Amino acid sequence: MSTFGLFGLVIAFAGVAIGSVCLLASQALRGTRRASSADTFAWAGAVAHILAFVALTFCCGLLVFCFMTGDFSIEYVLLEHSEAEGALGVLYRFAGLWAGREGSLLLWAWLISAFNVAVAVRVMKHDEPIDCMALLVSGLVLVAFVAVMLFSESNMPFTATAAPYIDSSGRLTNTGSMQGMNPLLEHWAQAIHPPTLFIGYAGLTIPFAYAIAALIVNDPSKKWVERSSRFAMISWLFLGIGIGLGCVWAYVVLGWGGYWGWDAVENASLLSWLVGVALGVVVLLGAVSVMWKRLHRDPAQTRQDTILQEITEDNTWNTLQYASTRPLTVQTLSTGTTTALDFRMAALPRTAPVEKSW
Repeated sequence: MSTFGLFGLVIAFAGVAIGSVCLLASQALRGTRRASSADTFAWAGAVAHILAFVALTFCCGLLVFCFMTGDFSIEYVLLEHSEAEGALGVLYRFAGLWAGREGSLLLWAWLISAFNVAVAVRVMKHDEPIDCMALLVSGLVLVAFVAVMLFSESNMPFTATAAPYIDSSGRLTNTGSMQGMNPLLEHWAQAIHPPTLFIGYAGLTIPFAYAIAALIVNDPSKKWVERSSRFAMISWLFLGIGIGLGCVWAYVVLGWGGYWGWDAVENASLLSWLVGVALGVVVLLGAVSVMWKRLHRDPAQTRQDTILQEITEDNTWNTLQYASTRPLTVQTLSTGTTTALDFRMAALPRTAPVEKSW
């Protein structure tokens, strides 16, 4: 099992690395004579990120399978498995995926890759420079996470179980039999608390990526805000839920006495939540300012725009009427809407206006 997991991590690392190189090449080719190749490289980069997501999904699924079936061939499963029974026992065994540092890193990387898939799909559909660069930035973040697991032995979640936990015949020793999840973690709130926080952390990678992408492509518009606002709000919501669940667990299990104790991990999530609040306020103020400008535009300018719209719609209607009563000619195709309107006015009696049928 450990070999399959290692193989999945290698594929994920290769996919993200190749995808990042393709996206970088796509950005470099834009505006050159080989601009047509930029779309191909962007599409390839998006596909590579999707492949990395599939590989990380396989890795997470492999660990969950080992936890559920009691396969202790992977050391992390042996150290973080739960012996609880019943419905909560199933939840705790599933929660073994994020009970330790190695599994938490894997889950975090998988969530980042899941958000990257959303951006990759947009790149495959529209292929705009800001989306490509945002995927590149978030891909580099994912490369760092996968590299930490792949090249650091202490963070590798797929280390094979060895002595002193198993003997020469492959059976668990007394030391191995005493291993398992920390009993303090066997609580329903703690089982849900980490993944909700990780969703918030991973989701905030996308607004960060779009902000950096706007700087890279020199896009001063509000496009990066529009692209990332939903990710920011969803991430902020999950961070709030995760912090609340952490407070419930800490109050019930650790006995903090109902107040927020100094815990580095929990306070780090609180700081991220406060940053999300600030980001949400900025996005909201930007949207309100746009609405305020629209509501308080110059009445004369507003009336001028309305008249122009009415003229455009009427000309379009008249052009359609003329085209339906006259043969199609090269001159008809080459002239604009105003010329077609003049032809209609000259051909039809002025006392018989055309009645619209809808």
